[in-house]
Amino acid sequence: MYATFTEYKEKFLLGREAIIPEASFNFYSTNASREVDKFTMNRLKNKEVLEEYKKSVFRATCGVAELFWTNENETEVASQSHGGFSQSFVKDEKTNEDKIRIIINRELALTGLLFRGI
Repeated sequence: MYATFTEYKEKFLLGREAIIPEASFNFYSTNASREVDKFTMNRLKNKEVLEEYKKSVFRATCGVAELFWTNENETEVASQSHGGFSQSFVKDEKTNEDKIRIIINRELALTGLLFRGI
């Protein structure tokens, strides 16, 4: 896991209100860390590499963790009626995988950790 709740609150949020409750943070941070590992092809298992890019990895992990929490806990209602009860929700054109890629690329694009070539 590349981020703790204390780090998330103090270093990522920078005074903003926490989106992820403390009791749930480890779950979302662990899942986000797995996504970071997937995109970096487990390069962060090397302690020296992790230490070099720790801040960027931390920000990517927190961003993905917030995305996961938001996906599970918030829905945007586009319209609602009460008589026969009907709701429609905002459809996001980007898939979850696209959103994860955007967050991870934003933080790790210039590190070389995402390189897949030979």
